[in-house]
Amino acid sequence: MTIIKARNIKSGIIALLLALGVLMAGCKTFFPSVPVTPVVRPDGVVVIAAKDLFSYYTADVKSADTMFKGKTLQVTGYLTMNRDFMGTRIIVLSPGKGSMWNVAVQCYLRDASDPRLQTLKIGNEVTVLGECQGLEMDIILKNGSLVDAPEKES
Repeated sequence: MTIIKARNIKSGIIALLLALGVLMAGCKTFFPSVPVTPVVRPDGVVVIAAKDLFSYYTADVKSADTMFKGKTLQVTGYLTMNRDFMGTRIIVLSPGKGSMWNVAVQCYLRDASDPRLQTLKIGNEVTVLGECQGLEMDIILKNGSLVDAPEKES
C-alpha cells in the first residue's frame, strides 16, 4: 500500500513539473523579454525589432513615447496583415512568427504600388520604415515604406 502511494505522489509531482514547464514556456508570449537597446543610424532613423518595440511599450507607454513618438523607426517583424483600407495600404507586424500578441505594429504605407507588396505572405519577416505616432490600440507608423521583404519565389 505504501509503494502504491509513493508512486502516485511521484507521478503527481512529475505531472505538476511538466505543467509548470509548459506554463513557463507559454509566458514568453504574454510577458515580453527585456528589450534590446535600439540602434540609431547617423540619419536619425531608429532601428528596432518589433518584439523589442512591444517590450518598451508594454513596460511603460509614457517612456516609450518619449523614446519613439515622432521619430522615424525601421521595424522588423512578422507579417500578420497586408491589405488596403479605404485607399491606404496597411501592413501589420507581430513580434513573433505565429505568436499571439495583444499589440501589433500598423504601418500605413505612402506608396501602395510597390510590387513586393503583392508577393508578401502571412508569416514573412518584413521590415518597414515609418514615423511613430505612438500607441493607439496598436503601435502606429505613418508615411511608411517597405524596406525589406522576401524575394519573389520562382
